[in-house]
Amino acid sequence: MIKNNIYPPIHWVLPDCIDEIEFRESWKLSKSILTIPCDQRYTINDMRYITEVLNEIDFIAINGSHPLDIEFWIDFKKKFPKVTIIGANIDVSRELFTGSPSDVEDKVKENIMNLAPGGRYICCPVCSLPWGVSIPNILAIPRAIEKYGHYPIKI
Repeated sequence: MIKNNIYPPIHWVLPDCIDEIEFRESWKLSKSILTIPCDQRYTINDMRYITEVLNEIDFIAINGSHPLDIEFWIDFKKKFPKVTIIGANIDVSRELFTGSPSDVEDKVKENIMNLAPGGRYICCPVCSLPWGVSIPNILAIPRAIEKYGHYPIKI
């Protein structure tokens, strides 16, 4: 990826004081997991380029934090059906922070209807929840998943 000017940071660096034998799985994950930043700093063209590069390597999942455009993620799923999309388009600073539980439910439903058929979609908010997100909005996510997220997905 670096040869393609994509620089994935290692987010899980373990200090030497963590015993490599006792925590074998942690060390294995630490050495093998990279993340690809997908946030407001990147354009849709940047994301298209990254997805084309990812198509050439053994890649399993992508954090769909940006772009916040459902059409992008629908196209992405068509182009990369074997890549699991995590999140995508349920933004913590829009529906969750400023919307109502109904707005959150609508966004979750939209994502499930468009991204869940065929599997490989994990429904969750993108990024971390900021201070001040209402509890009813947070609880609207699992309620909407329970309501709309059972297979077979009915479009």
